[in-house]
Amino acid sequence: MPVITAPLDSNLHLDTPDSDELFPIREVSRLTGINPVTLRAWERRYGLIQPTRTESGHRLYSKADIETVNRILDWIERGVAVSKVGKLLARDDQQAQAVRAERDVAGEAEWPQWRARLMQAVSAFDDRQLEHVYGQIFATYPPQRGVPGHPHAPLAGPAAPSGPFWPGQ
Repeated sequence: MPVITAPLDSNLHLDTPDSDELFPIREVSRLTGINPVTLRAWERRYGLIQPTRTESGHRLYSKADIETVNRILDWIERGVAVSKVGKLLARDDQQAQAVRAERDVAGEAEWPQWRARLMQAVSAFDDRQLEHVYGQIFATYPPQRGVPGHPHAPLAGPAAPSGPFWPGQ
């Protein structure tokens, strides 16, 4: 079972990679400004958030749950009724998933082109071109996001050169 932790400072850093971090309802209330009674109502009446529960029944909220609470607040501030927010959140999630899928397909299609340009620059010993291509690749695929198919070895794969001067051959 994940350990309950609370941040030491008053700022919550939701972009940290520790996804197992869970927060009790009082901390979520403090961070979002939403009364615990309201959080429970959103869960019970509308199913907007689904916190995990301890063995004794206490609610524990993940960072994703806290982000959902903030998204709910955004819609409410725009004048949308709480009863309608669930459908809007689901639609937003579907659109985000479609955009991610489209981006991944496009990334997979363009990677062979990047690899070919890298190989051309390496073969020609053209350090300026190599630096230029790497700059474009890292602008498109920041290191924390990775490269489709093989995040840490850009020359690996079927287009990788072979021969006595290439390691691993």
